[in-house]
Amino acid sequence: MSAKSDHTSTVITVFVSGSLAICAAALLANVQDIPRIDLRDARKNVGQTVMACGSVATYHCPRPQKTTYLDLDTPYWEEGISVAIPAGSRTAFGARVEDRYTARTVCATGRIRREDKRYVISVSGPSDLRIDREPDPLPVRLDPTAVRACDDGVELPQPITRAKPDYPPGAQAKHREGIVLLDGVVQIDGTVGDVVVVRSLDAASGLDAEAVKAFKKWRFTAGTVAGRPTPVVVGVQMKFDIRR
Repeated sequence: MSAKSDHTSTVITVFVSGSLAICAAALLANVQDIPRIDLRDARKNVGQTVMACGSVATYHCPRPQKTTYLDLDTPYWEEGISVAIPAGSRTAFGARVEDRYTARTVCATGRIRREDKRYVISVSGPSDLRIDREPDPLPVRLDPTAVRACDDGVELPQPITRAKPDYPPGAQAKHREGIVLLDGVVQIDGTVGDVVVVRSLDAASGLDAEAVKAFKKWRFTAGTVAGRPTPVVVGVQMKFDIRR
């Protein structure tokens, strides 16, 4: 590991893009037209039933609540709109909800509220969250036998050894900073199997590749479902910061 790797950091999270369009809608027996709004006006509609449309940029699953958040157009650490699937409603959407909606343009209908930097729309079933457009090409799917953090009965793998990514000199020279978001399958032996880039920072400068290389060096305790060791998809942030 080079000394320059001190400019990088990693964060493990329990969690790819397009233009955001928000329109208000009413879910009544007789459909009613109501005015369309954009993100700047979202705060004016807090507490109202609205429809938000956008591409699923990131996703996350805070614990212990285990609500699944699908973040539209902007990553969850920035201001924007997210779709919330409560833990009790997740099974209605089928297994691996994240794979079903990642990178798709979706439209979600429900009551909107404010949570920190995000406006959040809660949905209770698939009828409240429709896919408007499929991406081309389709995103790479990880091991279909691996479970996700918000699936029922999942105990997450815990990191034992972490590795920071090297900071490519070319990327430093261009002052490329930010976060590469990764998903990887933690195998039952604690090693990291297949890894995909959920949100790229700069593939041309080698940042994405260095993030993947570092994640492959991590080691974990085994994840389980109902006490049985099981492959689990884990999300990790690899942060590149020139000032560190």
